Amino acid sequence: MHDLPPLKSHSEQAEATDSSPPKFQWWKGVSIGLIGFAILLAWAQGHRQMVDSDPVAVIEKSEQLSPQAQNRLRAKFLQSPESLSDEEYRNAALIDERSLHRELQARHKRAYRNDVEPIDRWQKRINQLEKQLNGVTEAEEGTNEWSLLRQLEQTRAEKPAS
Repeated sequence: MHDLPPLKSHSEQAEATDSSPPKFQWWKGVSIGLIGFAILLAWAQGHRQMVDSDPVAVIEKSEQLSPQAQNRLRAKFLQSPESLSDEEYRNAALIDERSLHRELQARHKRAYRNDVEPIDRWQKRINQLEKQLNGVTEAEEGTNEWSLLRQLEQTRAEKPAS
């Protein structure tokens, strides 16, 4: 009839088969490697598109807007950003970031005016440390007071020329 192997019990089949683990075919390794490579390429391309989107062109477009249009766009951005298109949102975000940067620069210039002498800044720092120490002259090593005393000593040693 047909060439079927004779029936064997499970225990006989287990003894008859090889006990070594099945061999990993080379083509499986190649296909896994190719899939991994394709995933890596797709990720790299997406990352490059994200990073390489030309911010200079966006900045130039947002700078072409009049100051009134920039103010309107920034107000719209702050009130309801979801109503803006992608390009308007990008421009408004850049305008907002630039205005925040300008405000921080102006605030920093006010805090550290050039007309204040370095010796005055140094004296102010000495006074702050002495106030924090509140009359403490000795402290156990590793404590907050000990650290403040060390800062006070270092600051006194760094006295600027008058």
